[in-house]
Amino acid sequence: MEAHLKQLVKAKSFIRRAANIHAITTSARQLLWDEHLGEKLDTNPDVLGVPGGTVCLKTGAHRLGKQEDYVATAISTQYRGLELPTPAIDAFIHSVFENEEVARFLQKLLGYAITAHTKEQKWLICHGVGSNGKGVLGTLLESVFEEYYVTMDPDCLIKRGRPQSKNAPTPYLADLKGRRIAVCDELPEDVDGAQPALDDDIVKRATGETKIIARHLHGNPIHFMPTHFAILLTNFRPKVNVDDDAMMRRILFLPFNLQFKEPHKCSFP
Repeated sequence: MEAHLKQLVKAKSFIRRAANIHAITTSARQLLWDEHLGEKLDTNPDVLGVPGGTVCLKTGAHRLGKQEDYVATAISTQYRGLELPTPAIDAFIHSVFENEEVARFLQKLLGYAITAHTKEQKWLICHGVGSNGKGVLGTLLESVFEEYYVTMDPDCLIKRGRPQSKNAPTPYLADLKGRRIAVCDELPEDVDGAQPALDDDIVKRATGETKIIARHLHGNPIHFMPTHFAILLTNFRPKVNVDDDAMMRRILFLPFNLQFKEPHKCSFP
């Protein structure tokens, strides 16, 4: 026992020396430090962080998280399996569209958005004048996706007369890192009151499969692969360069044609 205590005292004295502390931390860093960790976090396209672990989006199975999942984000909603009835959500989506096929298409598209797959390279533009369910859809997505959700600044999507400097900060792109849903709510009008034109370059960069390089204000550049699905909620369809094939194949226009009003505000024949 006494010999063991002497060894502990000796070890304590050893590790308290500055030179030894430096040597120990340097050796440990080689074993524990991953300089690419930031690029790996939240990039697994088929895993969603939930309470108590993760959900495999390929099978719908709930399991404990693994180190190789690199999950740093999770929603707070308890996962209850694929067979859980969702009458309220189903009723909402089917009430917004008169067409059953369109309603199912939106459900499938949102299911795709839960993943971090971006190979389809699509941008959904939901358009239609007021009280038609677009805002409710946006609120629903934000409440469900939580930290996986990000709001995009409408101004960053508008084509400006002067091109942006290559060294300018791009926080609207940097905020996309690790997200699954990126929503822009309504575009500002042009000075003449006309509908604005989308910035082709921003749309392509935000919907591509190539690595995004961006930086926050006063921050260093960051590199990451896109994991998000982009949605624009707007009253009117924005101007799009119809001669740009790469632009046109990315955009999905989804009209919200119905309007919902309180009974006392309706006029009946």
